[in-house]
Amino acid sequence: MLSWRELIAAIFWLGLILLAVLGSTLGQTQFIYNQF
Repeated sequence: MLSWRELIAAIFWLGLILLAVLGSTLGQTQFIYNQF
């Protein structure tokens, strides 16, 4: 079993990665919109 600290750290890093992915995706979409 994971300790609660490890669990919080895992959720924290997953959240950061998700934010980075979402941010880059949104940035690309805006870039595509600006092209037209």
